[in-house]
Parts: sequence; C-alpha cells; structure tokens
Amino acid sequence: MRGGLLFFAASVFFISPAAQAAKACTQIGCIDGVMLRGDYDREWKNGNYRFELVLDNRRVTCTGELPLKPCGEQSLHCDKDGVMITESGCALPKSAHGFGDIHIQDDPRKVMVRITHNNKPILTRTIVRVDYQESRPNGDGCGPVCRSASYDLFSAAGE
Repeated sequence: MRGGLLFFAASVFFISPAAQAAKACTQIGCIDGVMLRGDYDREWKNGNYRFELVLDNRRVTCTGELPLKPCGEQSLHCDKDGVMITESGCALPKSAHGFGDIHIQDDPRKVMVRITHNNKPILTRTIVRVDYQESRPNGDGCGPVCRSASYDLFSAAGE
C-alpha cells in the first residue's frame, strides 16, 4: 500500500512533458472583416435609402426605406452576401428609426461607401488602404487568429 501511495505522489509531481505542453484554450470566436461604425444619434429622414459599396472590385448594393418595417422584418436588402447594415429603432417611434453600423464580412484592401436618400447623395466615404489588426482572443498559441478593422462611417477624416 505504501508503494502505491509513493507511485501516485510521484506521478502527480512528475507529469510528462507532453501533458505539460498541452494548453487550455478558451473558445472565443472571431468577427473578421471591416466595421464601419454608424452614428446612432444621427437623425435619419423617412424615405428611400441606397447603400452602394465597392469592396476592391466587388460591388454590393443594399436598398430599403424608413420608417422601418415592424421588428422581426428586414427593411434593407442587399443584392449580394457579405454585408450587414444595422437597422435601429423598430420598437421606437418612427422618428427614431435609422441605420447604424455596416459590417463587411470580408477583407477588402479598399472600401468605398456611398449612401443616398431619395436619390440624393448624403455620404461618400473611401478608405484607400484598410488597416487590419490581428488579435488572438483565446491567448497566444490558441486559435483562431482574428483579422478586423474598424472606422467611423461619418468621420470627416479621409483614410
């Protein structure tokens, strides 16, 4: 019995190098791509909206209108996958309806966004060279590696 206890104690303190090298990683995921942060305090007028994006050489157009449709129904529709635009305020009075962030689920080098309201331009924003940051949310040596960039949509500064 005494020999068994000694063996157990030795095995606890002298764990194999392979077991020591194993690392516990969390399972936090990534949201890769480009985030164009909207201004949630901005007043959006009722009417037709068109969001035209050029992502390198790929064009995506999203169209919709304000006021928003009832909650649970999508008001904006894009002609291609990979772009999501936040619709904000469906449970609020119609005067509080608007649009927020634009998330591009891709890694373009150049991004151009043009927003029109009732066929009149209200914004053109170009990011000539997207500056991606890499992060490891689960720690060094653990995957995944996240690659993302974030900009203010209504910023006056050019990139």
